Amino acid sequence: MRAFKKTMASILCAALVVSLVPAGSADAAKKVKLSKKKVSVEVGNTVKVKVKNSVKKAKVTWKTSDKKVAAIAKSVKKGKKASVTIKGVAEGTAKIKAVYKVGKKKTKLTCKVTVTGVKPTTAPTSAASVAPTTGIEPSAPVGSTAPTNTPTVKPTRKPTASPTPVPTATPVPSPDAQIYKTYVDIEIDGTAEDTWDFADAMAIDNWNVDEDQEDTGNAQTSNGAAKMLWTDSYLYVLVTADDPEIDLGNEASYLRDSIELFVDSTNNKNDYSQTNAFQYRLVINPDEDAENPAGELTDKNSWDGEDIQYGLTTSETGYVAEFAIPLSEAPVVGNFIGVDIQINDASAGVRNGTWNLFADPANGDALPYEDPMVFGDCQFAIKKQPKIITLNLTEDDCNMSLPEQFVGLEDYAAMNSLSKIEEGKLFCNTANNATVYFPEGRAVNNGENATVKIKGTYASTDDAQTVAFRIWMVDTNGRKLIGDDPVTASNQIIVNKEDLNIAEDGTFEVELELTAHDPDNPSRVDDEGNEYVSEGNCDAVMIKAASWNSMLEELVIESVVITVLDPIRNDVTDETPEETPETPETPETPETPEETPEEDVE
Repeated sequence: MRAFKKTMASILCAALVVSLVPAGSADAAKKVKLSKKKVSVEVGNTVKVKVKNSVKKAKVTWKTSDKKVAAIAKSVKKGKKASVTIKGVAEGTAKIKAVYKVGKKKTKLTCKVTVTGVKPTTAPTSAASVAPTTGIEPSAPVGSTAPTNTPTVKPTRKPTASPTPVPTATPVPSPDAQIYKTYVDIEIDGTAEDTWDFADAMAIDNWNVDEDQEDTGNAQTSNGAAKMLWTDSYLYVLVTADDPEIDLGNEASYLRDSIELFVDSTNNKNDYSQTNAFQYRLVINPDEDAENPAGELTDKNSWDGEDIQYGLTTSETGYVAEFAIPLSEAPVVGNFIGVDIQINDASAGVRNGTWNLFADPANGDALPYEDPMVFGDCQFAIKKQPKIITLNLTEDDCNMSLPEQFVGLEDYAAMNSLSKIEEGKLFCNTANNATVYFPEGRAVNNGENATVKIKGTYASTDDAQTVAFRIWMVDTNGRKLIGDDPVTASNQIIVNKEDLNIAEDGTFEVELELTAHDPDNPSRVDDEGNEYVSEGNCDAVMIKAASWNSMLEELVIESVVITVLDPIRNDVTDETPEETPETPETPETPETPEETPEEDVE
């Protein structure tokens, strides 16, 4: 009994000691973080990432940087089981960002996701999904009236419109930001002129307290933001921030209120010494102290460009800084440049911490000064807006010519016998293909996308056939390459009958995404006997039968609408015409009705 009491006393003492440990000291060693900082997932598959050391009262907000690459399939937003399930959508990279909040305290967490292609499987054997091989004899076309005892005639050549598989492209990074081209040069004077309205604003909001300022590292600078634009000669950068008191009390420029630019022209993520990169610091110094230059390249400099220009203005509430960074080569649309922007926040002669645009040192990233790997992947782009174009379904704007391989062959005489263009509709019955041209001068350029929406009616003549039609964009060399001669210059989409969701009255509406690209066999001979080499720019849509030697069944196309992206220019303004037409004289008002009806004003 005495031994039992002694044991219990020891236990109670231990419990008392534990209860006296200050709250939070145990949690201090358990910093909240994601279970994985980097994950890889195949297209169509999912991967789960958890929040480690989450507490019951925590709330977590999840966000993807690019839902077209990595989507959030499922998320748990509260408590100790907070997690996210990520689905691979398309090849590339994206970031899954989480904001972990307990009370008023927020912690930002990031996981980099790499989405890879699906591992190859056995190729399908369906006639609709496999390009024909030279030497295979075609079966009789659907709906053919050819007698069954007639030997099958071998086509004269393999059709050029049937595409071969396009090799999988090397994944490119998902852009952290797009830098739009400006068609107006920017005067570097430290004022945010109207031209900057053309750029996207990005918050510089990744806060990191300096290690020796853990107890006092409260930010004085706030609302930092950046914009970027480019021309063939310059990368332009605008930085704005609120800071009511500029601190210049420390001799070291990086410990003063200042802005730092980090640029890697090739975005190859290598060490500074192995790439064309630089670090540039601009001290917020309105006095332009000669002994402390306001702007200068630092020791992290492997830059081959000319001097960087800057303009700076300060006010009672903060500052505006502009930069023009000379480029040795004109940017290529779609290429990437590595960039980060850092605001050094100082007060009372010390740096409280840093604000970064892309790097997040507080959550495990290196400082941009240390490693270009943390720079943002910024893509040179042309600003565009959607434009909807309804294609004309007329004799002049469509073509249903019999493909060359069927010309003169008796067994295929049925092809195109009933097809016609009438009253703004394409009646495709017995046609092998229908080409619908874009308006003159309009094209979907190599690498660009188009959404194609087709409305019509469909009735199947063969229940065993599952494919309704195939579709792709083509290059017709200005409507000179007809029949099967257009260059196939986009992805092929096989549209199954079930994809059409055909209504009881036979009507359907289907929307498809096509992307122009380099053709595998770009060379053709046009109707004038000249060789034409395609650059992968498309000027028409081709709708083709399920297989290269079959027909389109009871397909009537009533409308084809494409949505393309048109460039937006910031150097074009709507001006009022210099000459205003004279206003016609107002006719005399008739005497009668007391009440005069209001005029329709357009």
